[in-house]
Amino acid sequence: MTPIASDITAFLRERLPNERKASPHTTDTYAYAFQLLFQFASQRLGCSKEAAQHADAEPDEANHGQDL
Repeated sequence: MTPIASDITAFLRERLPNERKASPHTTDTYAYAFQLLFQFASQRLGCSKEAAQHADAEPDEANHGQDL
C-alpha cells in the first residue's frame, strides 16, 4: 500500500460513512473520483498511478510554479 492509500482508505471506510453519515453510493463515488484523479495525475506526469501517488506536491522548476 502506498503512503497516501492508507489515508484515502481510512477516509472512505471510516470518515465518510461513520463521521459524515455518507451513503454507500457517496463513498463509491468518492472512491471512483480518487481513481480518476490518480489516472489523470499519472498521465500528466508520464508515470504509473503508483508513482503519481508518491509524487511531490511542490511544483518542479521546469514548471515555474504554473498549474499543470
